[in-house]
Amino acid sequence: MFGWLNSRINWEQSTSDAYSSQVFKLERVEAFYRLLGSPAANVPIVHVTGTKGKGSTSAMIAGILQRSGNRVGLFQSPHLVRLEERFQIDRKSCRTEVLAEILAEIHAVVRRLDADEEEGRTQWGRVTWFEIVTMAAMCFFDREEVDWVVLEVGMGGRLDSTNICHPKVCVITNISLDHMVPLGNTVEAIAREKGGIIKPGVPVVSGVTQPSARAVIAEIAREKKAPLWEISETPFLSLPPLAMPGEHQKKNAALALQVVEILRRQGWDIPEIAVKQGLAETTLPGRLEILHRRPYVVVDVAHNEISIETTLRWLEETFPDAPKEVLFAVSGDKDWKTMLRKIAAVADSIHLTQYRHSRSALAQDLLTFCRQEALPATAYSSAWEAFLRLYPTLSPKTVLLITGSFFLIGEIYPSLQAFWNLE
Repeated sequence: MFGWLNSRINWEQSTSDAYSSQVFKLERVEAFYRLLGSPAANVPIVHVTGTKGKGSTSAMIAGILQRSGNRVGLFQSPHLVRLEERFQIDRKSCRTEVLAEILAEIHAVVRRLDADEEEGRTQWGRVTWFEIVTMAAMCFFDREEVDWVVLEVGMGGRLDSTNICHPKVCVITNISLDHMVPLGNTVEAIAREKGGIIKPGVPVVSGVTQPSARAVIAEIAREKKAPLWEISETPFLSLPPLAMPGEHQKKNAALALQVVEILRRQGWDIPEIAVKQGLAETTLPGRLEILHRRPYVVVDVAHNEISIETTLRWLEETFPDAPKEVLFAVSGDKDWKTMLRKIAAVADSIHLTQYRHSRSALAQDLLTFCRQEALPATAYSSAWEAFLRLYPTLSPKTVLLITGSFFLIGEIYPSLQAFWNLE
């Protein structure tokens, strides 16, 4: 159904290092947006970027705004299983037929932009997959007449197609070394890309903790005369109960609460009960999600060193005495050696696999490394094969953690749901 869309260059699926203003052109996105009639141009926006926690923080903000009596559009990346998951209103995904209609309308504009490029009237390059998806989100929100949009950055920030927006608040969650090939090999370089969403005079909420990265964000905020609020790592004792598990979610909730405070100062009505309800109800599939008990089967999309640390800490705190098995697959461009060492420090055994994507590291390469390091590991050709062989061997007290990549969780998630007949 979305064949023409999938023919466009998709940098989420690529290992290329072609992340530059020569490839990612906001002028092209702005022209694209204008040709579509600037959909949802007058809708207030919260713009969110970061390495860790941007999905959870975005969802919490959307949940609070929804509970305040608003119709809230939420654009998130990546999706787990279906493209439609990226486009949500009041946490319900766009219907397939509606998305198909919107993409058909957009296709005519894309063909016009392609023609301008081919005939030399522009020199911006061809519209990308994510740029089309971003515009589809804005058209969807416009069609459905939402009151708010929470817009999550795809990758980076400075050159991301979402960065043509004019938000009420910008949010930068914590930053770590991830997407290093396109964004840079230091937290300072990555911070500069993430900080590219900061707009002149627009308040910024930052959860960045590394001193050097904090300094970069503060410098950009000063240059743009953008008021900056920084959320520290101190315990968040006054937070209301959260639906999403893990101590790290308290930091994300604190960022959401600071956004609420800024919006209130701007004159928006956000009752305290809406804050409590929003945080108590907001969940995200694939984030420390317990799909089954006795034995416990947990899925988590942790896909870099810091995220794996956070996931493993939660695992130890939540199941201190339980046997622990980890089913792991990862993209080849991640620091999977460090990730495997950390997993081995917690898990009784590691079960290695790979997913059906060109970015996946080969299970045999992971196994070779584990043998060199004397880490307890076995390898399987697919995640589903691994699960079917492992599950019958688990005792009722055992915890099986499936983690390492969005691609892994997205691939196995439907099969797990069907296995237990979950909705």
